[in-house]
Amino acid sequence: MSVFGKFNDKINKEQLKKDIQDAKDNKGGSDVPEGTYEVEVEKIECKESKKFDPMLSIWLNIISGEHKGQKLFINFVMQPQSQYIGFQMHKAITFLESLGTDLELKDNTDLEELEKWANKIFDEIQSKGLEFEVKFSKDKKGYDVYEITEVFEG
Repeated sequence: MSVFGKFNDKINKEQLKKDIQDAKDNKGGSDVPEGTYEVEVEKIECKESKKFDPMLSIWLNIISGEHKGQKLFINFVMQPQSQYIGFQMHKAITFLESLGTDLELKDNTDLEELEKWANKIFDEIQSKGLEFEVKFSKDKKGYDVYEITEVFEG
């Protein structure tokens, strides 16, 4: 058996086929250089990370300029057993608050409330046709940083 062959039974091949096509269609997302982009929010989804931690996933679609059609993917992983859970939730909440809605999170210590709030924010963004200017950069450690610098009503 080859080195890679032993991993075949651990792969959902139908899902992998879809993921490869999505990456191809979205041009991978990783080729977008640091900079400022006009974007729309394509998706806000609460799901599990590969390590089964809660994760807020946000897909931004670049709608103008040289990188039009490419995606920026933002994932906020929150590790309930980690000493950093407060910081992790703060980052996710702060980003959601920057998306130009007046919706308030009722309980910032409840992940289920956070999920409901994120879904309401996405619904409002869609209903108002909001678009955004986002600044994409890297921090000192090389991690992606996203900052909403302007909100446009559609």
